Amino acid sequence: MFTCEKKLPTSNKPDRHRRDGFTLLEVLLALAILLTSLAAIGQLVFNAYQNALRVKNLTRAQLICEGILAELNAGSLPLETIADAPVEDIDDTVEPGWLYSIDIGELDTNGLLSVRVTVYQDPSLFARPVELTLTQWMIDPTVEFVQPGETAGSEGMESSATSESAPSGESTGQEGTGSR
Repeated sequence: MFTCEKKLPTSNKPDRHRRDGFTLLEVLLALAILLTSLAAIGQLVFNAYQNALRVKNLTRAQLICEGILAELNAGSLPLETIADAPVEDIDDTVEPGWLYSIDIGELDTNGLLSVRVTVYQDPSLFARPVELTLTQWMIDPTVEFVQPGETAGSEGMESSATSESAPSGESTGQEGTGSR
């Protein structure tokens, strides 16, 4: 049994349909994917920067608000309503463009005030201005508080007069006792 095998001619020429490397379509597709990924990553970085800047400004606004409330508590700032005042007037370490307002309202409870401090960036200077409001209850400095059992009138005066009339170094034994 003889089989007849047909031998294919071997040639030294390379096959025209088989090529090594990438086609132009594959290269363009890879570049499109790369550029889309870079654009998305760039947008994420930009958003992260914007959020970090906003948080920084909100933190700065909170520190300014707390500082103003502390100055109001200490009495170094007058307890009065103020609108659109620049922060540079009270704190020269803050960059320009920050404004504050103070709103004072009475509460139903006698002797307490609601002090609302709002700090914000000037909208004409900032594209995305931040605003922060803090409210604190404070004792009204114009209200005189009386201890239980005392009257606001003469007893407090007598007590202070007795303590002032004693010579220095001697005690009368009546300081702060009031009437018996």
